[in-house]
Order: sequence, then structure tokens, then C-alpha cells
Amino acid sequence: MHRMSDLQLHEGAGSFVFPDNAAGPRRSMRIFYYRPQSCVRDARVVIAMHGLDRAAAHFRDVLAGQAERNGQIVLVPEFDMGAFPDVYAYNYGNVKLAPPSLTVMPRSLWTFGIIDRLFQSVRISIASNRDTFALFGNSAGSQFVLRCLTLTPAAAVEMAVAANAGMYMLPDLAVDYPVGMGGLDVERCNCADTLGSV
Repeated sequence: MHRMSDLQLHEGAGSFVFPDNAAGPRRSMRIFYYRPQSCVRDARVVIAMHGLDRAAAHFRDVLAGQAERNGQIVLVPEFDMGAFPDVYAYNYGNVKLAPPSLTVMPRSLWTFGIIDRLFQSVRISIASNRDTFALFGNSAGSQFVLRCLTLTPAAAVEMAVAANAGMYMLPDLAVDYPVGMGGLDVERCNCADTLGSV
């Protein structure tokens, strides 16, 4: 396992610790990766969000063969049960505390931002020529992806795939989050910009 200060993505499968203020009480999280044999400077980066089983290492292993064939770097952040104990902390991006609380967390603690900061750190570490990444989520991870794309600019995301979501979020300000977008102090104009024509 590596820390960001000495991060080198070695060929094949590995992991490192990524420090981030939004990464739960420890302020860091484990990132599982796969690096292909081909040159990494031009490799597409795919950030993959695991399911509710939190099996990040296994999810990375499932994606490794395709990543090698396509010359892609895969990063799988582990949203473990200790730091992210429920669906509000993981699937829904730590935007609100679980009921009965109505507390909306500060945007700096929404976990959606971790993804972009992770990409930027890895990009610098490997001297990547890429300035965008692909985002893939399965099951609970797809719920994270859908809400991330809706509630943040996600400017570095070039492509996103959300597979097997068990619950969706409606583009409706009259319905409270996480089912809708209500209660987050989200401006209507921002919603329209994020969602496009609804």
C-alpha cells in the first residue's frame, strides 16, 4: 500500500491510501487500482464505484482483464463500512445525514468531490496527458454516480455509466433528497444547467 507522497502505479494490481478531508472520520481512504502494461501517460483513466457490498478489491479484479486489453487505468475507491456506514454516507454522497436527522452536510464534506480530487492527484503522479476520466458505477455505485453528475459540475468526467441502480433521484425540487432534489438549497437555474432539458 502506498501514500500519495510516494505514489507510483506499478504494473498490475495494487492499492494506495488517498488522503481527503471528505473521506470519513479517518480523512483517508484506500484506493484499489489496476495499471496496464502499456504506457500510462496516454491511458484513459476509469474511476469505478463498487456496490453496497463494499468489495472494492474484487470489483477492481473483475475490471482488470478489460482494462489490460483496452490499456486503461482503473481506480476503485473503497467506501468501507467503518467510514461510510449507510446508504446516506455512500450511495447518496454524504449530502444529508440519515433520518430522522434533516441535517444537510456542508458541500466540502459531500463525497462526490473525492472522485475529481483523486483523478487530479493520480494524473499529476503519473504525468498523464489526459485531463478527463470515465466514471462507472454499479448498484450502490451507480446511485453515487447519478447524484454526483446531477449535483456537481463533474467537469472532468468525459463519460459516465450507471448500471443497476436500485433507486433513482428525480429532478424535482419539491421532493426531498435523496429521492428528489428538495431541501438542498439548489437553485432552479443550477438544476437546469446540470440536468439539461427535463
